[in-house]
Amino acid sequence: MRKFILLSTYNKILDFLPSAKRKKFWVLLALILLTSIIDIAGLAVFIPIISAVAEPELLNKGFLLTLKTYLPGSDNRDFLLVLFLAGFLFMVFRTLFVLYSQRVQSKFCFEIAEYIGEKTFEHYLSSDFETVTKLDSAKIIRELTQSPQHFARFLVLPVLLITAEIVVIALITLGIAFYNIEVLLLVCGTIFPVVFLFQLLVKRKLQAYGKQQHEYTPELYSNSNRGIYGLVDVRLRNKGERLIGDYKSVLKVLNAISINTNVLAMIPAKLFELVTVLGLLIIFIYGAYISGNPSQILPLITVYAAAGYRLIPSLTKIMPSLMQLEQYGYLFNFF
Repeated sequence: MRKFILLSTYNKILDFLPSAKRKKFWVLLALILLTSIIDIAGLAVFIPIISAVAEPELLNKGFLLTLKTYLPGSDNRDFLLVLFLAGFLFMVFRTLFVLYSQRVQSKFCFEIAEYIGEKTFEHYLSSDFETVTKLDSAKIIRELTQSPQHFARFLVLPVLLITAEIVVIALITLGIAFYNIEVLLLVCGTIFPVVFLFQLLVKRKLQAYGKQQHEYTPELYSNSNRGIYGLVDVRLRNKGERLIGDYKSVLKVLNAISINTNVLAMIPAKLFELVTVLGLLIIFIYGAYISGNPSQILPLITVYAAAGYRLIPSLTKIMPSLMQLEQYGYLFNFF
């Protein structure tokens, strides 16, 4: 049975990296974990504040009452203002920290691109002259100019992004489990299956697109080189129309791949929206017709909608990233 693409890509990246960068990769994963926790905390910090605005009596209970004792002489209005200001300052910190984390991740990914490009160039420069001259120059140029960037952008970056969003989803799921197990079961029964079903359906198609892209891109370079660097020969032998035809046919294939992958990348977001509405419909039917207690509907709908509001963005980031791992997985075969 084929490994799940994320775990498979993790293993391949770790096997590929030199020891120093492998250690840095683990440090980066720790930073991603911390970033995800701070990201969720930034959203969670306002829940008790908003609840206290809606129900002021909560200010005289539990944690908020304990916190209020550190501000002697303040009335509820002043205390809420302090809470909002503290929440705003935390959100500023959260934003700056997330941006810093993204910069560190991007820097690491393109350091890998530099490493790949350098090692590939060294390989060709140190190879036997006769061996190099027999190779397709368009493929060599692609491996030196395009493939290292693609490796970083479409393999390493997506792995880091998926890791971060999985941590966010896990934290949200745990929060829902503590709050209401029924909503958790509904989320697990509606939103999450879409991820696995969609990935299962498009996996082979994306792998085929990746292979086609790998095969046709050098041909596009080759046709371009033949036309530009062999311009005199093209005109003397009247090969212009044939060369343009070859170029156009290859470009059509690559454009069709781009169109199809762009459309596939849009589908998950729309599917998740439909499934979320379906979940709300299920809650309404359950509360209105099955349980006979319509008063249950509002709190369940509120929690489910809040979960969907944060889960859907995470899942819509994960799906295109998984698609990229499938499509560009062939790159591991060339470094």
